[in-house]
Amino acid sequence: MFTDLKSSAKKLNLLVCFETHCGGETIATENLIKQFNKIELANIYPFGRRPITKWGMFFFFTWVFENIIYWIKTILEIRKIDWVYTTTFTAGVAAVLLKPIIKYKICFHYHGSRIPGNPKSLPLLRRLTQQIKISCLIILHYVFLFFTDLIIVPSQFTKEELIKKFSIVKHRKIVVIPNGVDKKFFQKSTRAATSKILKRLSISPKEKIITYLGRLDKEKNLHLLINAFHFILKSTPNCILLIVHFKPKTPVEESYKQNLHALSNKLYLRKKIIWIQNPKDTKMYYDISDLVVLISNKENFPLVMPEALASKRLFLGTYVGGIKEVLPKIDSRLIIKDKNPKRLSNQTLLILNLPADEKKEIIDKGYNLARQLSWNKISKKIYHYLIS
Repeated sequence: MFTDLKSSAKKLNLLVCFETHCGGETIATENLIKQFNKIELANIYPFGRRPITKWGMFFFFTWVFENIIYWIKTILEIRKIDWVYTTTFTAGVAAVLLKPIIKYKICFHYHGSRIPGNPKSLPLLRRLTQQIKISCLIILHYVFLFFTDLIIVPSQFTKEELIKKFSIVKHRKIVVIPNGVDKKFFQKSTRAATSKILKRLSISPKEKIITYLGRLDKEKNLHLLINAFHFILKSTPNCILLIVHFKPKTPVEESYKQNLHALSNKLYLRKKIIWIQNPKDTKMYYDISDLVVLISNKENFPLVMPEALASKRLFLGTYVGGIKEVLPKIDSRLIIKDKNPKRLSNQTLLILNLPADEKKEIIDKGYNLARQLSWNKISKKIYHYLIS
């Protein structure tokens, strides 16, 4: 599909600007950096900055200004650049300001919007200050998107969302390249290794394990999953719900976490739900899972999907974003059709209790598809757009 990268006579100098501690976005960027560094005719200059963590007026504008200045200094220090590849708008704005002087191109890898939603429910003063910040973010995005040479998005849904938010990008070059997976790291574990993990977590080998991996965001509908799990236990008591999550970063996420714990206690699920916060190694949780579930209202291209498929695990997800572009190629029964907890529990049990030969067929299809989404292949696709 691709020509040999070593045969290209063109040297690529790539400045990679990204935000750290941003979940899947950061993981994706770090994996791409790792693959870019393997390309012989490429000089990669990666720089990461922490994302905004507070939304107070002073802190917000200070963070934006300091980051733009940081990226300006970084670009001026590197200077010999063919492309500024960024996932963050502050680096994009800085790149636009220096573009006429240094003569590089700008690539924006858009993983989805982190601009806050409509603040109508807030008190008047907070609503006003929030609207000012949102307007500022939108203006800054328009400034750098107008001068961006290439935009990469992980799914057709993400492309449509970006065009809807910023109509200016209709005139920019946008390519859809899905997120990938480290297929050497995420693969089926041995039975001995799996038994060791189960023992460590005090889980009986007889238990069926349903797993969620991700942020504690209300959009992920974990409250629906917990309610569905309550119904699952009525017919299949030998089940465990494993919730593997990042530490809450905002008061809203912390409040949602407390509500989820309260809900699990109310439904007497305390002994049947295992909470794992900020895991060092997510692979081990895929290894012990019978089913990985994602009931999000919105997704771009969640990394948990190819990771679960590469680990030879069943994956059940809602018909959104990149999920609806992948799961129908495997089996339509893996698509969540109804978020009603009772019906969701029935669908989950249907997948868990499939005959062994059907499970194997679905798992093999998912695994073969995930192999096509290796970060090595994804990085080559991006690289060829950058040198073409």
